Amino acid sequence: MNLMKNIMNKKRGTLILVISLILIVSFAMIILILPTTMADSGLDSVEMSTVSNVTVGVWIGMTFSTRLTSEGIAFGILNDGSNNQSASYNENASSMTEYYVTAAETNTVGLDLFIKDDANLSLNGLGITEITNTGYLYSFSEYNNATHPVLDSSVAITEAYIKTQHTNLVASSSSYARFWLSIPALTTNGVYNNTVYIKAIETGASC
Repeated sequence: MNLMKNIMNKKRGTLILVISLILIVSFAMIILILPTTMADSGLDSVEMSTVSNVTVGVWIGMTFSTRLTSEGIAFGILNDGSNNQSASYNENASSMTEYYVTAAETNTVGLDLFIKDDANLSLNGLGITEITNTGYLYSFSEYNNATHPVLDSSVAITEAYIKTQHTNLVASSSSYARFWLSIPALTTNGVYNNTVYIKAIETGASC
């Protein structure tokens, strides 16, 4: 009986030893193989991408001359029945107009200028008695001298924006203007006024 137990114990011990050796060898192989497998698989780094973009906006600016800013377009005192009378500062002592618009030096595009008024000139601004726009003329030019801007190229102002004669105004340059007014016969005496708007947009764009 004891002999059988001894034989069984020896077999169990041998089996445990064999299993232990198998486990040790397997663990050693895993340690040796694992680093090589990870490096070969490319799992030690990862790369991804995304888009990048920017929009550069258009910058537009302009300034009015001192006369346009401080006094507007003044015609002084005119008689009824007079035609194509010059605005007060169409010509100074040097025969140059003092009405002009200057493009900002920081502009990134050329400018087209558009002009309109809010209504006919009306007595005391009440819209009752009016001097119609058909007799209110303007002309713009890149030149400023005794002959330009010229009456011959003038256009009647309207209540809708119309492009002026001088286009593609570059940064820091000026567009010079003159204005003329005709007063119909028998026009009621008094002060007539309205508001004139000048708009600058990128050259070639619609207003």
